[in-house]
Amino acid sequence: ENSLSWHDRRQRLLWIFMKFACKRFRTQLDSHEEVVRRSDMRQPHEYYPLARRKRRTIIYHAGPTNSGKTYQALQRLKKGSSGLYCGPLRLLALEIYERLNAEGVTCNLLTGQERKDTPNAQHTSSTVEMAQITKNYAVAVIDEIQMLADNERGHAWTRALLGIAADEIHVCGDHSVIGVVQKLCKLTGDLFSVQEYTRLSALEVEQNALLKYDNLQPGDCIVAFTRKDIYSIKKWIEFNNLKQKCCVVYGSLPPEARSQQARLFNDPTSPYHLLVASDAIGMGLNLNIRRIIFHTLEKFDGHGRKKLAPQQVKQIAGRAGRAHSEWKSGYVTCLLEEDMDYLRKSMESEIQESISCGIFPNFEQIDFYAQKMPDCKLSVLLERFMETARLDGLYFMCNCRDMKRSANVLDMFPKLTLEQRFLLCTAPITHVDTKVVQYFRNWVDGFCKGEVVPMQIKLPRHTPQTDLELQELESLNRAIDLYLWLGFRFGDIFVDYSKALLVKEEACTMIAEGLEIISGIGVSTIYEKKVPKKTNEAFSSIVDRMRRPSSSSPKNQKSVV
Repeated sequence: ENSLSWHDRRQRLLWIFMKFACKRFRTQLDSHEEVVRRSDMRQPHEYYPLARRKRRTIIYHAGPTNSGKTYQALQRLKKGSSGLYCGPLRLLALEIYERLNAEGVTCNLLTGQERKDTPNAQHTSSTVEMAQITKNYAVAVIDEIQMLADNERGHAWTRALLGIAADEIHVCGDHSVIGVVQKLCKLTGDLFSVQEYTRLSALEVEQNALLKYDNLQPGDCIVAFTRKDIYSIKKWIEFNNLKQKCCVVYGSLPPEARSQQARLFNDPTSPYHLLVASDAIGMGLNLNIRRIIFHTLEKFDGHGRKKLAPQQVKQIAGRAGRAHSEWKSGYVTCLLEEDMDYLRKSMESEIQESISCGIFPNFEQIDFYAQKMPDCKLSVLLERFMETARLDGLYFMCNCRDMKRSANVLDMFPKLTLEQRFLLCTAPITHVDTKVVQYFRNWVDGFCKGEVVPMQIKLPRHTPQTDLELQELESLNRAIDLYLWLGFRFGDIFVDYSKALLVKEEACTMIAEGLEIISGIGVSTIYEKKVPKKTNEAFSSIVDRMRRPSSSSPKNQKSVV
């Protein structure tokens, strides 16, 4: 023994200790090994046995906006004996549902808040989160496939791509995730091919910045990133030029109201020839835009103001100049000259390829963790899983910030089962909207008591007359959406589902009417300091006010998406 080196003695002691530990703590070690095994997420394709029984054909339709890629995929979907469309937005799911039925292809609608069954329908249009993985299809279409790499929602696209049991799957998007999809197909044994598309109309960066909004022309779309800026721009334009009327589109606007605004803007006989919008126009709406004008190229990301990524700039700019519209060519520019250099560089940049796709644990995995750590809250279980999950370079774990926020809200309801908590944490809640969070608490409280839970939302008696009233109505509409989500899943408890659909329709009508009314309201108070007509100095001061961050803390700076 004395002849052994220090290193050999240390190794022997370690071996003796391991032998002792394996015998003394056998149960705990076995439990730990099982935890590690259950948190191994390097083979998520194995979670979908129905899809793995097929050798599917995956066709990647790759191209920029306005290249016809989704159109071609939908043509194949219509010819299939059965089919599934998966889109990123309720707005898109509804549009495809209506289009297919209008063209004689009977189709159902399935979103997180609503289901519409059409007699004898073999096709379904759904949001990607609602993609059905327990049915066989002849053809499926997954739109905006580049969302695989999205830090918040990417797991839904990964689930759809790996889990949909269709003989033929058409995925549509830009070139950024071709490599990722190809690697996934190698793992699943599916056939893979790419169809390339080029833009159907020209897109040109204008030589100069706009400088002032006096120079607007029909078909122009001004892109801003806060609700405040959107309405300030709209009011300034309509106040200074009575012949110009603006539609607005932003993320917190209900899909139905967005569609109504898009119809107004697209209708050449309407007086609404201009559009002020957020980056919500980047997907989901067909708009007859002649020119995109960036009010700014910076957006608040929750921490500070940052430049848009080049791909975001290209995605938004690509909405100008639709084929088959009155604008055969599209143009893009900025309000200020200082932004033009970054715009040109972004438009000339190559697409940055993604190397991984998002995934997220299912309830069974979290439930297993809960059995091993029975005293942990759901938010802690989620954190622990994220910390111990085994991944390889092809996958990343999506952000669960909103789920943890919802889990913290639900901590005050001990009667909820873990499965109920997990499901309720996926409800569509905007946590910065305190009214919606309070409705959520009240409704869950009734759910825990086993009571029938009515909606109990009353709309205002009159159409919104001011921005504030419109914002409050939008908040109520989000609460109605939440109730519809709950009623869709717990219909025996949230019994006002049908009523909620009618109230939502009324709310959307009021919002649409309010958008028209508030155009001319409040302008005199906003600009009561007699602004000189159309002088550069006056315009600059207004632009500065619109673009300057408020003096409030960053937590109050909100971007609309």
